[in-house]
Order: sequence, then structure tokens, then C-alpha cells
Amino acid sequence: MDRTALAQKYRNASNAATYDKVVDDFDKADRDHDGNVTFQEYKNVAYDAGERYAPGEEGVIEKYWLLKDKNNDQKISLEEMLEFEFNPNEEEVARFFDELDAQE
Repeated sequence: MDRTALAQKYRNASNAATYDKVVDDFDKADRDHDGNVTFQEYKNVAYDAGERYAPGEEGVIEKYWLLKDKNNDQKISLEEMLEFEFNPNEEEVARFFDELDAQE
């Protein structure tokens, strides 16, 4: 789906700032401009922005990241990222956090 269609589908007056931030973060991470972002690319942008992960936290964040990856190719497209941001599979997210709680 092209960016105009994505904006029509996901962006509205009440979420414009969030939409714009997701797109901006995606564009920063997609340094090779292939239309997909790997977890490592995402992590590099977070690191450049000053975000640091606590020991053991990175694996959890990567697993959460991969919930967005609907075609299981280890890459997230802008459409997958927007879909997860605005229409997450609530059962899948709840299961993720339940499993995380069970590990503690």
C-alpha cells in the first residue's frame, strides 16, 4: 500500500501526532530505504536517540517487536507497523504479557 493510502487508512485528526511519529521513526530506521525495518535497524535508531536497554530487556523488546511481523520475515513494513500501532491484536498482546509475567 502506498503512503497516501496508508495515511487515508490510519491517520485522522485525533491520532495525527502519533501517526506522524510512527512514520518518522520508521523512516529513520529504514536507512537502506528498502521499505522494511529489522529489529537491529530499529535498535540503532533508539540507541542514537539515547535509549538504552537494561540487561535482559533487549530480548523481550525484540519479541514484542516481532509481534508486528505478520509475514514472519524478520522485517517490519510501514503498513505492519501502523497496523500494530492502531489496530493491535489485543489477544496476542495480552498473551505476550501473560507469558512475560509467568517468566518473572
